[in-house]
Amino acid sequence: MLVWHHQQWLEVPQVGEVSTLCAGPSLFETFALVNGQVACFEDHFARLAAGYPQLQINPHELYLG
Repeated sequence: MLVWHHQQWLEVPQVGEVSTLCAGPSLFETFALVNGQVACFEDHFARLAAGYPQLQINPHELYLG
């Protein structure tokens, strides 16, 4: 499986866990690309943003590559 991490693609095992990429709380969202654009981007972003407070993540400290 390919994952985007710190501005590079990494190959990780299909059974890999997010904790193998970075320590601490993590949010994960999958999405579809349509003509090179994320389909329903606003919906995806809203779901991610809803998880910040539950995991005590400060969104201003995030790096979204």
